[in-house]
Amino acid sequence: VERYLGPATIAYVDAAIAALPRAPGQETRSAARDHFLFVAFVTTGARLSEIAQASMGAIHLEADDRWWLHVVGKGDKPRRLPVCDEMLACFQVYRQAFSLAPTTHRHDTTPLVLSVRRRVPTAIGAEATANTITGLFTQAADLAAIEGKLDAEGALRKASAHWLRHEMLTSLVNHTGDLKLGQDHAGHENISTTGGYLHRGEVDRHDAVLDVMNTRRGRTR
Repeated sequence: VERYLGPATIAYVDAAIAALPRAPGQETRSAARDHFLFVAFVTTGARLSEIAQASMGAIHLEADDRWWLHVVGKGDKPRRLPVCDEMLACFQVYRQAFSLAPTTHRHDTTPLVLSVRRRVPTAIGAEATANTITGLFTQAADLAAIEGKLDAEGALRKASAHWLRHEMLTSLVNHTGDLKLGQDHAGHENISTTGGYLHRGEVDRHDAVLDVMNTRRGRTR
Protein backbone atom coordinates (compact mmCIF):
# COMPACT_ATOMS: atom_id res chain seq x y z
CA VAL A 1 0.00 0.00 0.00
CA GLU A 2 1.55 3.30 -1.11
CA ARG A 3 -1.21 5.75 -0.17
CA TYR A 4 0.18 6.93 3.12
CA LEU A 5 1.95 10.12 4.11
CA GLY A 6 4.70 9.43 6.64
CA PRO A 7 5.64 11.41 9.76
CA ALA A 8 7.35 14.32 7.99
CA THR A 9 4.31 14.99 5.81
CA ILE A 10 1.86 14.43 8.67
CA ALA A 11 3.72 17.19 10.53
CA TYR A 12 2.39 19.70 7.98
CA VAL A 13 -1.17 18.64 8.83
CA ASP A 14 -0.42 19.16 12.52
CA ALA A 15 0.91 22.63 11.65
CA ALA A 16 -2.19 23.42 9.60
CA ILE A 17 -4.40 22.43 12.53
CA ALA A 18 -2.37 24.58 14.91
CA ALA A 19 -2.93 27.53 12.56
CA LEU A 20 -6.73 27.15 12.38
CA PRO A 21 -8.62 30.29 13.48
CA ARG A 22 -10.20 29.90 16.89
CA ALA A 23 -12.34 32.98 17.42
CA PRO A 24 -15.17 32.31 19.90
CA GLY A 25 -18.19 30.66 18.33
CA GLN A 26 -18.29 28.79 15.04
CA GLU A 27 -14.53 28.99 14.41
CA THR A 28 -13.77 27.42 17.79
CA ARG A 29 -16.25 24.62 17.15
CA SER A 30 -14.89 24.01 13.66
CA ALA A 31 -11.25 23.92 14.78
CA ALA A 32 -11.97 21.57 17.68
CA ARG A 33 -14.05 19.22 15.53
CA ASP A 34 -11.55 19.15 12.66
CA HIS A 35 -8.66 18.51 15.04
CA PHE A 36 -10.55 15.65 16.66
CA LEU A 37 -11.45 14.12 13.30
CA PHE A 38 -7.88 14.15 12.05
CA VAL A 39 -6.54 12.59 15.24
CA ALA A 40 -9.36 10.02 15.29
CA PHE A 41 -8.59 8.86 11.76
CA VAL A 42 -4.80 8.84 12.06
CA THR A 43 -4.67 7.09 15.45
CA THR A 44 -7.44 4.49 15.02
CA GLY A 45 -7.25 3.62 11.32
CA ALA A 46 -11.05 3.67 11.19
CA ARG A 47 -12.83 3.83 7.85
CA LEU A 48 -14.56 7.06 6.85
CA SER A 49 -17.98 5.43 7.13
CA GLU A 50 -17.17 4.03 10.57
CA ILE A 51 -16.42 7.47 11.99
CA ALA A 52 -19.19 9.28 10.11
CA GLN A 53 -21.86 6.83 11.31
CA ALA A 54 -20.70 6.59 14.93
CA SER A 55 -22.31 8.23 17.93
CA MET A 56 -20.69 10.11 20.80
CA GLY A 57 -21.44 7.10 23.00
CA ALA A 58 -19.19 4.97 20.79
CA ILE A 59 -16.24 6.39 22.73
CA HIS A 60 -16.38 5.22 26.32
CA LEU A 61 -14.43 3.70 29.19
CA GLU A 62 -14.85 -0.06 29.52
CA ALA A 63 -14.60 -2.36 32.52
CA ASP A 64 -10.97 -3.05 31.59
CA ASP A 65 -10.27 0.63 32.44
CA ARG A 66 -9.41 1.36 28.81
CA TRP A 67 -11.04 3.78 26.40
CA TRP A 68 -12.40 2.25 23.20
CA LEU A 69 -14.11 3.48 20.05
CA HIS A 70 -16.87 1.10 18.96
CA VAL A 71 -17.57 1.06 15.22
CA VAL A 72 -19.57 -1.00 12.76
CA GLY A 73 -17.48 -2.04 9.77
CA LYS A 74 -18.06 -3.78 6.48
CA GLY A 75 -20.75 -6.43 6.57
CA ASP A 76 -22.20 -4.77 9.68
CA LYS A 77 -19.45 -6.34 11.78
CA PRO A 78 -18.83 -4.56 15.10
CA ARG A 79 -15.28 -3.79 16.09
CA ARG A 80 -13.63 -1.79 18.84
CA LEU A 81 -10.56 0.37 18.38
CA PRO A 82 -8.22 1.63 21.12
CA VAL A 83 -8.51 5.32 21.97
CA CYS A 84 -5.11 6.88 22.74
CA ASP A 85 -4.54 9.77 25.15
CA GLU A 86 -4.27 12.33 22.35
CA MET A 87 -7.57 11.27 20.81
CA LEU A 88 -9.35 11.31 24.16
CA ALA A 89 -8.04 14.81 24.91
CA CYS A 90 -9.19 16.05 21.49
CA PHE A 91 -12.59 14.41 22.02
CA GLN A 92 -13.03 16.25 25.32
CA VAL A 93 -12.02 19.62 23.86
CA TYR A 94 -14.31 19.02 20.87
CA ARG A 95 -17.30 18.25 23.08
CA GLN A 96 -16.67 21.27 25.28
CA ALA A 97 -16.49 23.51 22.20
CA PHE A 98 -20.07 22.41 21.49
CA SER A 99 -21.11 23.12 25.11
CA LEU A 100 -21.21 19.42 25.97
CA ALA A 101 -19.69 17.66 28.98
CA PRO A 102 -16.12 16.47 28.31
CA THR A 103 -17.14 12.81 28.24
CA THR A 104 -20.39 10.91 27.94
CA HIS A 105 -21.93 7.45 28.38
CA ARG A 106 -22.13 4.52 25.99
CA HIS A 107 -25.84 5.04 25.34
CA ASP A 108 -25.42 8.62 24.05
CA THR A 109 -26.84 8.65 20.51
CA THR A 110 -25.63 12.17 19.67
CA PRO A 111 -23.79 11.99 16.31
CA LEU A 112 -20.01 11.82 16.66
CA VAL A 113 -19.37 14.25 13.78
CA LEU A 114 -21.39 17.42 14.32
CA SER A 115 -22.32 20.34 12.10
CA VAL A 116 -20.85 23.61 13.38
CA ARG A 117 -23.80 25.59 11.98
CA ARG A 118 -26.72 23.86 13.68
CA ARG A 119 -27.81 24.68 17.23
CA VAL A 120 -29.34 21.22 17.59
CA PRO A 121 -26.67 18.45 17.38
CA THR A 122 -26.78 17.31 13.76
CA ALA A 123 -24.56 14.87 11.86
CA ILE A 124 -22.78 16.16 8.76
CA GLY A 125 -22.48 12.82 6.95
CA ALA A 126 -19.61 10.97 5.28
CA GLU A 127 -19.09 13.34 2.34
CA ALA A 128 -18.79 16.44 4.53
CA THR A 129 -16.53 14.53 6.92
CA ALA A 130 -14.26 13.59 4.02
CA ASN A 131 -14.25 17.19 2.79
CA THR A 132 -13.18 18.36 6.24
CA ILE A 133 -10.07 16.17 6.10
CA THR A 134 -9.37 17.17 2.50
CA GLY A 135 -9.54 20.81 3.56
CA LEU A 136 -6.90 20.20 6.21
CA PHE A 137 -4.71 18.47 3.64
CA THR A 138 -5.02 21.44 1.28
CA GLN A 139 -3.91 23.84 4.00
CA ALA A 140 -1.05 21.50 4.91
CA ALA A 141 -0.01 21.29 1.25
CA ASP A 142 0.19 25.08 1.11
CA LEU A 143 2.55 25.03 4.10
CA ALA A 144 4.71 22.36 2.48
CA ALA A 145 4.85 24.40 -0.73
CA ILE A 146 6.10 27.46 1.15
CA GLU A 147 9.03 25.37 2.41
CA GLY A 148 9.69 23.92 -1.03
CA LYS A 149 8.79 20.37 0.02
CA LEU A 150 7.30 19.40 -3.32
CA ASP A 151 6.88 15.68 -2.65
CA ALA A 152 5.00 16.38 0.58
CA GLU A 153 2.89 19.00 -1.16
CA GLY A 154 2.03 16.62 -3.99
CA ALA A 155 1.06 13.81 -1.64
CA LEU A 156 -1.14 16.09 0.45
CA ARG A 157 -2.97 17.41 -2.60
CA LYS A 158 -3.80 13.85 -3.64
CA ALA A 159 -4.59 12.51 -0.18
CA SER A 160 -8.02 11.65 1.20
CA ALA A 161 -9.32 10.61 4.60
CA HIS A 162 -8.70 6.98 3.64
CA TRP A 163 -4.98 7.69 3.45
CA LEU A 164 -5.01 8.20 7.22
CA ARG A 165 -6.29 4.64 7.59
CA HIS A 166 -3.37 3.46 5.45
CA GLU A 167 -1.02 5.63 7.51
CA MET A 168 -2.10 4.09 10.81
CA LEU A 169 -2.18 0.48 9.57
CA THR A 170 1.22 0.83 7.90
CA SER A 171 2.69 2.09 11.18
CA LEU A 172 0.99 -0.63 13.24
CA VAL A 173 1.96 -3.56 11.02
CA ASN A 174 5.54 -2.45 10.43
CA HIS A 175 6.13 -1.65 14.09
CA THR A 176 4.75 -4.93 15.42
CA GLY A 177 5.36 -7.24 12.46
CA ASP A 178 2.12 -8.95 13.53
CA LEU A 179 -0.21 -9.39 10.57
CA LYS A 180 -2.94 -11.12 12.62
CA LEU A 181 -3.05 -8.19 15.02
CA GLY A 182 -3.22 -5.81 12.07
CA GLN A 183 -5.98 -7.84 10.42
CA ASP A 184 -8.11 -7.82 13.56
CA HIS A 185 -7.63 -4.09 14.06
CA ALA A 186 -8.34 -3.22 10.42
CA GLY A 187 -11.34 -5.52 10.11
CA HIS A 188 -9.93 -7.19 6.99
CA GLU A 189 -11.59 -10.38 5.78
CA ASN A 190 -8.34 -11.65 4.27
CA ILE A 191 -4.95 -11.40 5.94
CA SER A 192 -3.35 -10.94 2.52
CA THR A 193 -4.96 -7.49 2.45
CA THR A 194 -3.19 -6.66 5.69
CA GLY A 195 0.05 -7.99 4.25
CA GLY A 196 0.01 -5.15 1.74
CA TYR A 197 0.85 -2.77 4.59
CA LEU A 198 4.04 -4.61 5.57
CA HIS A 199 7.02 -2.77 4.10
CA ARG A 200 9.64 -4.02 6.53
CA GLY A 201 11.13 -6.43 3.99
CA GLU A 202 11.59 -3.66 1.45
CA VAL A 203 13.25 -1.40 4.02
CA ASP A 204 15.61 -4.19 5.07
CA ARG A 205 16.47 -4.88 1.42
CA HIS A 206 17.12 -1.18 0.78
CA ASP A 207 19.44 -0.88 3.79
CA ALA A 208 21.26 -4.13 3.04
CA VAL A 209 22.00 -3.08 -0.54
CA LEU A 210 23.28 0.31 0.63
CA ASP A 211 25.49 -1.32 3.26
CA VAL A 212 27.07 -3.60 0.64
CA MET A 213 27.44 -0.96 -2.05
CA ASN A 214 28.75 1.73 0.28
CA THR A 215 31.30 -0.72 1.68
CA ARG A 216 32.42 -1.68 -1.82
CA ARG A 217 32.67 1.96 -2.78
CA GLY A 218 34.52 2.87 0.40
CA ARG A 219 31.72 4.94 1.90
CA THR A 220 29.51 4.74 4.94
CA ARG A 221 25.89 5.68 5.23
